[in-house]
Amino acid sequence: MVTKAPNTRSKGGQPGNSNGSKGRIIRDELRKQMVQGKKLKSLIRKLLELAEEGDMVAMKEVFDRSEGKVAQVHATDDEQPFIINIKR
Repeated sequence: MVTKAPNTRSKGGQPGNSNGSKGRIIRDELRKQMVQGKKLKSLIRKLLELAEEGDMVAMKEVFDRSEGKVAQVHATDDEQPFIINIKR
């Protein structure tokens, strides 16, 4: 007996990822609070302070945000490298 697979497509007017809007709400509210409360500058100052104190995670974040992530280089079977750039 052959059974039909359930329809997994979203219906009109309903989002495909019901959790997506929750993340957007949190992100939007966080951005609003950071700008209104002038917390963004203090967070950046703290990040830079931690990086200057030797915190490697903070250093990586500072460099990734200011210079961009380093391109990853992978060797192929014939040892000729190719570069993968990851952009967000």
